[in-house]
Amino acid sequence: MTAIDAVPPPPEAVPKPPIPDVPVPPAPAPVPASEVQQPARVLFFEPDAYKLAPRYRPTLEAHARKLKASPALRLVIEAYTDNRGAADYNLALSKKRAETVAKQLVAMGVARHRIELVHHGERGATKGARNDVATAGDRRVELRYR
Repeated sequence: MTAIDAVPPPPEAVPKPPIPDVPVPPAPAPVPASEVQQPARVLFFEPDAYKLAPRYRPTLEAHARKLKASPALRLVIEAYTDNRGAADYNLALSKKRAETVAKQLVAMGVARHRIELVHHGERGATKGARNDVATAGDRRVELRYR
């Protein structure tokens, strides 16, 4: 036996066993749009605050995925405050709330030109509400697609 006889054959020279015919399972049926769970479209804020609670991160991530998957979609972010405080202050606060949400979506990869900001201040506030429970629904940002 020579040294050349001891060298194993190259891998392409070794015959491979045949691959058995295995049926390929069919692709799953698409889920109808009516059954797809939509992310929440209303985000609530603490009184006199524009920082978004961490619990809304998954919601924003879902909206970011939806926007990135559908390039024709545009998002309108409408921000509101409760009726406590000066009207000018509330308008500025609602603007900061809308900007906070937009900045997070942009950080998640959504192009800024696809987001429109609308700040209403207290114009959407519950009439006559004067306590945190009654005004909690007023301190919000609504996400609307167009």
